[in-house]
Amino acid sequence: MKPAFPIAGLAGLAGMLAALLPGRVLVRGDDFGYLETVVETVRRGAWTPSDWLEPFNLPLPILSLGLHAVTGNLWLATFGLNAAIFLSVYLLLRRWLRPATAGGELGLLALAVFPVWLNKGVEYTGVPLGVALTLAALLAWRRGRHRWFFAVVLLAVANRQSAVCLLALPVVELIRCWRTGRGLSRELAAGIALTAGATLALAGWWPVNFARVVAAARWREEFSATRLAGNLVLGVVILAGLLACWRGWHGHSWRAAVRANLARPALPLLLTLAGAWLVLGEPVVLACETPGWERAGSLLLVAATFLGAWAISWRFPLEPGFVACAGAYVALVAFRGQWWDYYFLEPAVVLLGAGDAGTASPSPLTHWIRGAGMVALAVAAVFLGRFLQRTEQQIVAYESALRAGTVAITEASDAPFGYLAWKLFPTARAHPEPQPRLTDFLRYVEGGRGRVVGDSIVVDREGGRRSLHPSREKRPLPPAWRGREFPLSAAEWRQYLERVSAR
Repeated sequence: MKPAFPIAGLAGLAGMLAALLPGRVLVRGDDFGYLETVVETVRRGAWTPSDWLEPFNLPLPILSLGLHAVTGNLWLATFGLNAAIFLSVYLLLRRWLRPATAGGELGLLALAVFPVWLNKGVEYTGVPLGVALTLAALLAWRRGRHRWFFAVVLLAVANRQSAVCLLALPVVELIRCWRTGRGLSRELAAGIALTAGATLALAGWWPVNFARVVAAARWREEFSATRLAGNLVLGVVILAGLLACWRGWHGHSWRAAVRANLARPALPLLLTLAGAWLVLGEPVVLACETPGWERAGSLLLVAATFLGAWAISWRFPLEPGFVACAGAYVALVAFRGQWWDYYFLEPAVVLLGAGDAGTASPSPLTHWIRGAGMVALAVAAVFLGRFLQRTEQQIVAYESALRAGTVAITEASDAPFGYLAWKLFPTARAHPEPQPRLTDFLRYVEGGRGRVVGDSIVVDREGGRRSLHPSREKRPLPPAWRGREFPLSAAEWRQYLERVSAR
């Protein structure tokens, strides 16, 4: 493929990021915990991980702290770093998928701007780095560079524990060697043992923080065999649907696949019934964090069930090691108990490169599907950009009003989740409920009070309101509460970071 394709794709993605990324540091979700780790570490001069985070979350803040020490700019050290990681994923993904046609290059670009990935790519969390490290490990494995593979896996595990699933690749290879009588590879066996041992050592050394205690308690309350089975089925259904879409994009006929499956319908029917159980029985749900997708879980399940069951040839060859790796991801999330849309990023990346998808001749319908798909992705990117602008507008409006004393934090009804966590999570952490949850800080905020309109805030102070917490229960703020400020400019961040934290 001509070099112009990756250069043009990279330039296009860089331009899109420049248009999407806000010019100031924002928090809108879990990024609050990642940002808090960096900020409090700088202010205290000692490693201070956030109580919000379950992942080990070591590499990303270390990189951010190093970049901040060099540049003195928090935005560059967080969102700028994340943008660089996002662009590196495009290059790594290209090497992993090896597009051989213009349609393949277009498919690669479609993956790079897919809403779930794009949403996480412009958010300061460990997800983009996790995808980058997953791709680096897969490439090292494909090239037989086993020592590099194990080193990258260990780094990926230090970022997010789910990366331990990559060890399925050498495990399957060891089993294959044993079954074929080639003998066990000492290098692979030693690599597995050392990586697993280092992971256990890291888990033992890592402090048991508030987030991990809450997650463990919630798991004990909610785990059941039905929930486990439902999450296993959900993972298989969604990944099968994604694989069917990927092959259809590359010109493989869905009609031919349907005809072949009608001739041998046992497996497709089983998957269809399993998907129907998920949609109608609702033993589990697919939680969507992507803006605009919050209520799309059931629709995505229906589409994935049909496409995954009937629109893909089940004789399509996939390398067993990669299937085992993706299966390990599914099993791990199923055991944990909840699927979020972005949890599929790593297993999808593994499966999409596990077989040759680019050999079919596309039909005219395929070209129309590609065109419609790219238009839809462009519209989704514009929607995400407007969402980010709205988030920035809300944070600036509420922070300015709180400083002026015209609005109380309990009235910040439509403020971003991460912003409310920045203000109130430390208080909820210091005054835990009998059965604490990470979202307990929402008990302090009344629903339907404040609403940002333009650059101002309209507050309805009539009547009593329930809280934003799922239980709707309210809790009064402690009398001595003083919310920490959220800096709105680079200069304010510099001043804030220079003040020693009393945490």
